[in-house]
Amino acid sequence: MNPEAITVLESLEQGVLILDEDFCITVANAAFLRIARRDGENLKGIPLVEVIPGFNQPFYRHIFIDTLYEGRSYFLSAAIHRDLLSCQEKYNIRVSQVGGPRKLLLLEFVDVTPEFVRIHALKEKMETLNRINRDLVEREKSIRSLAYYDSLTGIANRAFFMELSGKLLHAAERSREMLGLMFIDVDRFKSINDTYGHASGDGVLCHVAKVLTGSTRETDVVARYGGDEFLVLLSKLKAKQDSLAVAEKIYRSNRVCMPDSPKPVSFSIGISFFPQDGNRVDDLIQKADRAMYAAKHSGGLYRVCTSDQLVVTN
Repeated sequence: MNPEAITVLESLEQGVLILDEDFCITVANAAFLRIARRDGENLKGIPLVEVIPGFNQPFYRHIFIDTLYEGRSYFLSAAIHRDLLSCQEKYNIRVSQVGGPRKLLLLEFVDVTPEFVRIHALKEKMETLNRINRDLVEREKSIRSLAYYDSLTGIANRAFFMELSGKLLHAAERSREMLGLMFIDVDRFKSINDTYGHASGDGVLCHVAKVLTGSTRETDVVARYGGDEFLVLLSKLKAKQDSLAVAEKIYRSNRVCMPDSPKPVSFSIGISFFPQDGNRVDDLIQKADRAMYAAKHSGGLYRVCTSDQLVVTN
């Protein structure tokens, strides 16, 4: 190689290697010597794999042969050969053929460390943003839970019930379906609190919520209306009798007894129907509430009253 070409190579910032057909080094500029930690050494005639052992792999040998004899060029990203060079810096490697009477292989090592630093910083920022986003999502779930779910029983609260039932009423009106609204009150709940304590009273409320959710479908809405009062909106009823079947299932599932009492805790159920008893949620709640009071004063351990008839189960 003529002196002018050597001068140009030595002035380059990227490392340059020129290999012969046996993949031995014919030229190594100063920048490459710094990359290989061989400052001041003469590497001419030394096999490439003795300087960079990582190149002694079939993958790289295939690339070199293909470039040398087929004239193809390759770009090796620093991202895929991280362990090739024993240095902290990151280098992209371009592999190409040198034209001339002899077939020579040109390897150019381009420092892309700043890009890797920026990518790493960007990844850290993205991870931070993702973590913040996850925290916001969890906080939103927590806020939503506080806003829409009863803190004691875990079922929907009054606000969430009104929101969901309003939507279900609109859907039922469009599809001309019947809905049933159950108003449920725990009998003598004040006496339970006074006799056995508020902790026992809370346990009864949690039990009632569990009974109601276990006795209804996923498409139904179960909510704590307030105090010892619960609401259940039964969707897609084929007949009023279906609501009585749900009430019977609720009663069969109720098995809570207070200490020193052989009888299970009882409750009264009033049921109203859409569209017969109104097309607004408030109207249905009012009718169901009246039916519940009628059931409560009907006598018997278990009481169910619809808006137009009384059914007592003992």
